[in-house]
Amino acid sequence: MTVINRSYDKAAALAEEVGGSAIAFHQLREALGRTDILISCSGAPHCIIEPEVIRQSARADSSQPMVLIDIAVPRDIDPAVKDIEGITLYDIDDLNSVVNSNRNKRGREADKAASIIDSEVNAFTEWQNSRDKAPTIKALVGKAEDIRVAQLTRTMEEIPGLSAEDQQRLDAMTRAIVKKILHSPISTEESERQSCPSDP
Repeated sequence: MTVINRSYDKAAALAEEVGGSAIAFHQLREALGRTDILISCSGAPHCIIEPEVIRQSARADSSQPMVLIDIAVPRDIDPAVKDIEGITLYDIDDLNSVVNSNRNKRGREADKAASIIDSEVNAFTEWQNSRDKAPTIKALVGKAEDIRVAQLTRTMEEIPGLSAEDQQRLDAMTRAIVKKILHSPISTEESERQSCPSDP
């Protein structure tokens, strides 16, 4: 990493901080000849790197590409340098475009995550509600069975001479009636038992 500044002392101080080396500003053309990536950010009111600076550097004879990143406002690098073969230039506008694109992508992913969370919260709420209703459903099923058995017993006593087969048919019929009436709560209970983790 090479640091260049109009003030060599400032360049040297930054170079020491980042583990690089410093060179004088007038050595810029020479430095460009061995540079892969240039990041420029000065307070100059005008461009300090123009196409001619690139062409006059040793880089002009190199087949290696170079990336220039201009983060200065106003710009340090003349936009025309991007017309030189092997040169890629990015400026603040390009970087802002990348930032905005990434922000939009993160926003879309955040929306997806929020949708997943909402779905899971709703599923958990439904599961929790079904757990709360399970005792009531069990009590309802038990009460219905008690009524069915009592009524079936009374009916069989009132109809003398029923064969064992007829009694089985009546029993099956009353079970079917109760099952159809309680189909929805029974199904909910069974579903809750299957999806609910076992108690320790």
